[in-house]
Amino acid sequence: MQRTQDMARALLAHVKAGAPEPRSIAAHLLALTDPTAPGAPPLADARLCSEHLTFLLAGTETTGHSIAWLSAPPPGARACGARAAPR
Repeated sequence: MQRTQDMARALLAHVKAGAPEPRSIAAHLLALTDPTAPGAPPLADARLCSEHLTFLLAGTETTGHSIAWLSAPPPGARACGARAAPR
């Protein structure tokens, strides 16, 4: 886990050093503020690292599930898809 956190910190440092694409996830995360703190300061680096990891891992997980489902759909999925397809 430490190596993953180190990689997230390195990614955050890289993003902060440059100008992320305005519509990227990195740009949106850097623009987030902490609504629970007075004056709503930007999120702390530890929180930003956590958020980056969440996006990375969630994206990997959902992609993996999608590929697995498409390669071996559960019984009845084809029939369900056929009923839902436009005629």
